[in-house]
Amino acid sequence: MYFGQRIHTSSNRLAHRLKEIRIPGRRVMVPAWCCAQVIGFVFGAGLTYAAFDLFSLYVPPLSSVAAPSLSCGERPMPLKAAGWLNGEPPPWSKLTGKVVVLDFWIDWCPYCHSMASYLVPIKRHFEKEGVVFISLTPDNEDVVRQFAAQYGIDWHMGWGAGEIVERYLGKDFSVLIVIGRDGRVVWNDGGARLQHRTDDAAPELFDQIKKAL
Repeated sequence: MYFGQRIHTSSNRLAHRLKEIRIPGRRVMVPAWCCAQVIGFVFGAGLTYAAFDLFSLYVPPLSSVAAPSLSCGERPMPLKAAGWLNGEPPPWSKLTGKVVVLDFWIDWCPYCHSMASYLVPIKRHFEKEGVVFISLTPDNEDVVRQFAAQYGIDWHMGWGAGEIVERYLGKDFSVLIVIGRDGRVVWNDGGARLQHRTDDAAPELFDQIKKAL
């Protein structure tokens, strides 16, 4: 309801300026809050449905989305991207003994944006424990740089990684994976962002990192 809420909030601000509505031949006083509610409902509902209709064009039904190919206990494949922001991550052989969070995302997914606002404080919380964060996307360099600047991301971010994302997931969509100290997968979120479970996935990720340390 983000888009609807924005319009609704804006209409409430305008409500303080609405004193009356003029009807030809008559002057009718209308409560300001009533005008705001009507404006918010009409525009808010319209934009909300339009936004989610557009989103549904990109996101296939959950039944047709492949589950993450990496299950618990498996070892991750070498990471490959066209380029890296904040430096290329070390090979897996040099990450043994560290907990690694792999974040597969794509810019058109609004839930990837909302998850980014959770990932930044989670990463800062585990900084002293040396947890490594790596993000990969099939998007281009400009998109990655803009995304990183928007959310203050300072970890390894690979762009043009469509091939490796497809090899990991089977589909170009968003998944979080936690790699344990032994170099094996200990958790993946099963595409929580596609299920619109960002608020649940973030605390679960936090708990899984703690468990892996």
